[in-house]
Order: sequence, then C-alpha cells, then structure tokens
Amino acid sequence: MAGQKKGEITKRKIIESSKKLFYTKGYNKTLMQNIADDAEIALGTLTYHYSKKESIASTILYNYITNINAYIDQHSESNLNAFQTHFIASIPYYKNLLEDQHSRQFYCEVIMSETLYSGDVTEDPLALFFKGMKAQCLRDYRIPKMGYQLELASIFEVGGRNRLIKKYTEGKLKNISIENIANYLSSNMGKLLHIPEDEIIASQELAIQFNNEHDLSQIHALL
Repeated sequence: MAGQKKGEITKRKIIESSKKLFYTKGYNKTLMQNIADDAEIALGTLTYHYSKKESIASTILYNYITNINAYIDQHSESNLNAFQTHFIASIPYYKNLLEDQHSRQFYCEVIMSETLYSGDVTEDPLALFFKGMKAQCLRDYRIPKMGYQLELASIFEVGGRNRLIKKYTEGKLKNISIENIANYLSSNMGKLLHIPEDEIIASQELAIQFNNEHDLSQIHALL
C-alpha cells in the first residue's frame, strides 16, 4: 500500500510539473527530461509511469474533461445521457483551451502531433474516454452496434475536428465563435453516430442554456 501511495504521489508530481511546463514552454519544446527535472525525479522514474510525452498530455486532457463533466453532473437539474453531457461539456472544453494563448498553443501542438485519440499511444486515457462515451451514446439511443463503421466514424470525426481547430487557431475562422464551433462538432458527432436529428437539436439547445446559466471558466486544462 505504501508503495502504491508513493507511486500515486509521484504521478501527481509529474502531472503538475508537466502542466506548468506545457503552459510556459509549449508542448513541442517541453522534453521528458525537463519534466523529470522539474518534478525532481529520475528520467527512468518518469518513463516508468508515463512512457511517452503523449501519455502525459492525454492524462491531462482526460482529467480536464472529467472535471468539466463532474461539474455538469453536480449542477444539472435532470439526469443527462452521455450525448447531452458531451454537448454541454464541449463548449467550456474548447473555450477554456482556446481563449488562453498558452493553453491554445499547447492544444494546437498536441492535436497536430496526431497521436492522441489514435490508439497509437501506449497509455491514452483520453482516447479510451471518448471511445466509452460514444459506445454509451449508442446504448442510450438504442442504436445497433455499428461495428467497423464506428471506428471509421471516429477516425473521420477526429480528423475533421483537429483540422477545424487548426483553422481557428490560425485565424481563418474569425467570424465564427468558439461556441458555434463546439456545437457544430458535437452535432456532427451525433450525426455520425446516427443519433436522431431531433435529439441533436434538443441537446444543442440544452447545451446553450446550461452554459448561459453556469460559469465553467474556472476549470482549466493547465494553469
């Protein structure tokens, strides 16, 4: 138990050091050795817990989205299904990442690395989270298992989302708000999962209403 507790403490130190360095230096310029030095641990200890930098970024973003979801669950007046929660969460998820210059740089560099969500990372809790969320959406709406189509839809959705976010960060979508981008991405995911159109529209209205009534700007991925 003592060894397990020490390991968890070390992992928390790694995450906190990584968040600080990713915020100040960016994702690309932060090396694993930088993280080990800041956390005051050996490089071997770092790679024992997180074999690659991508795994650390995935863990940070996973913690971020689960913190947002926890807030939504706590403050929602009704029981939400997985798609409704995702729709609501997407707005602050992207706003809080993209409105801050340092967080925006980090996120853009991460998605351009094309490793997260892909299954190419040994430890990718973010990919597992979204895979589970999509599977729950199918169960909630009693949509038959999509088999290989779900995998293809996920690849298509991730690629389109990352390209759209890249265009936004490059200033090529100046007339479109982050809220509208988030709502479009969530709607598009719903269509790819064959969620009924009326449910998609209702979920968007719910997401807009919830975010108008609640301030989630205090939840951050990094600092």
